[in-house]
Formats: sequence, structure tokens, C-alpha cells
Amino acid sequence: GLLPNAEELSVLGAALAVKPGDLWFVPMAEDNEVAITHLAGSERRPFPDTNAPFCELSELARTPHQPGQRGFNVVMLGGAANTDGPGFQHQLHEYLYNYGDQDIELFWGDGRSASIGPGDSAYIRPMVEHWLQGPAGACLAMSRIAGELVDEVFDEFATFATDGRSRALAETKRWF
Repeated sequence: GLLPNAEELSVLGAALAVKPGDLWFVPMAEDNEVAITHLAGSERRPFPDTNAPFCELSELARTPHQPGQRGFNVVMLGGAANTDGPGFQHQLHEYLYNYGDQDIELFWGDGRSASIGPGDSAYIRPMVEHWLQGPAGACLAMSRIAGELVDEVFDEFATFATDGRSRALAETKRWF
């Protein structure tokens, strides 16, 4: 079958009172069953910036069918983590796995830390700022997975009046 064009999605979206983008999908093609990314050809991005990076990130294989899932190969650069500077902080659930042979320190919150040894893993909930520190060449796999705080939730939150957002953030249980 044929896929609808942008104009048809706009008409249907207006009739259903939804965004046209909510109606769009990308069909799974046979060549999408397996996605492979070669580390040798991947761009290495210093984090948090090129001025004072504590690690390099290389994106792992990705598919357009799972836009809320991301993975990185993380290689430590050997410097000390500057917990006064920017760390990792995002709306995704994050899992770390140390597949190397050296310990990596994880820092978060108000001075908290833990060692992630070879073969160890860690989970970091959404919006928790965290930093990593380890000897040059220490490496781990980082996987980020969307939970209930998906882009649509943030889009809706952005429509709230600025002075009313704190009330929405304070809601912790269902009241209806």
C-alpha cells in the first residue's frame, strides 16, 4: 500500500485533533532488521566539551524504529571529573556496563560516588546529573532508554504557563 503524504496527514490530523506527526510511521524494511555501526568509522565526541573533556563518546548502532533508545561506547581520558562542571543529565533511563579491565568511578548528587568495576553495571534514573572518572583507556557501554518521560510529555509541559510549572512538578500522586 501507499503511504499518506504530508497534506493527507495534515487533513487527517485536523479531523482527529492530533498532530500530523503523531500519525506518521516508518515501515520496517528488510534491511532494518539488524543495524550495525563500526567503531572504527564512528565519530568520537569529547564530553562535556573540547576544553575539559573527561571522556569520549562514540555512538553505537541505532534504528529509526527506536528513537528513544541510544547507546554509546565511552572511553575515559584519564582526567579528574569536574563535578562543578556539566555532567550527563537527560530524561532517559541510563544503564552502564564496564566491559573493560579497569575501575571507573561514578559521581552523582551531593558528593555521592561508587566504583564500577570490570563486569559491573549501574542504573541512573532520568534527570540525575552524573559524572564519570577513570584511567585513560578505561571503557564502558552506556545505554539510554526512554521511559514515561518521552518527548510528548516534555512538549506538553512546555505549553504550561511558566508560573504554573512548579505546581505540576510538585504533583506526586494521582488526585482524580
